Amino acid sequence: APGSTSTSKAVSIGTGLTSPTGVAVDGAGDVFIADSGTGSVYEVPFGPSGLSAAGQVTLASGLGTSGLQLATDGLDHLYIADPSKGRVVKLSDIGASTASNLGQAETMLTAGFTAPSAVAADASGNVYVVDGVNLFELVGGLGAPVTLLNNLSGATGLAVDPSGAIYISSASGTTRIPYVSGALNPASETAVASTVSGT
Repeated sequence: APGSTSTSKAVSIGTGLTSPTGVAVDGAGDVFIADSGTGSVYEVPFGPSGLSAAGQVTLASGLGTSGLQLATDGLDHLYIADPSKGRVVKLSDIGASTASNLGQAETMLTAGFTAPSAVAADASGNVYVVDGVNLFELVGGLGAPVTLLNNLSGATGLAVDPSGAIYISSASGTTRIPYVSGALNPASETAVASTVSGT
């Protein structure tokens, strides 16, 4: 629990899952699960008593059935990297979703993508996408992707920290690329947890 130094027993959440491949949490504590086995994304809402497994709803269906990944931006948006369909799906107004009222709007971002395999978002709503050897940025979560890097190799994970630095994981490890003076600085990238491989 927040503020506690004790651990608690793990609780299983998400029902009807067959092959979950992505998970994200928003600022309200709601948990989003991408299930590549069903090509769907589910929300498990956080309420007064904690996560409500009984309140699980399907946010999106008809997605691809391999490698779905998720990211939230803190601005009520959820992004889904859908590699087998060559797109990133943007769900807006995810906080409006309940079992009886799915309030989110769905936008398909396809331009410039071939097989996006990882996605991350920063607090300003900018979205970062790994697609093959490329790292793209979508400023404000929309528009044409801007190529930030084009020399990636086997990237499998992506994250951005509050400073704007990007973390990229691959089979050879994880690297941190700092954000300096309004831009990423690949020349100053550093290895993170260099003893960890196969990430």
